Amino acid sequence: MYVHIQHLPRMLSRDTRMCDNISRKSTTGIAEKKLLNSFKHKCPKVLENWLKNPIEDWELVQRMLDYVENKM
Repeated sequence: MYVHIQHLPRMLSRDTRMCDNISRKSTTGIAEKKLLNSFKHKCPKVLENWLKNPIEDWELVQRMLDYVENKM
């Protein structure tokens, strides 16, 4: 399995604007809440914990991959 990460400038596209908006309560609007509520699966705990305190974490990708591999 390979994961390719592409870093994009903030607010470059609709997707990056959405991610930027949901990163803070003050910028999470109705559209963002509707999108988040449309997901059928719960957010992985490892990601949920990181989102509570989003700091630079070089091991986050590996923990996310471990989560995905355990689901397969």
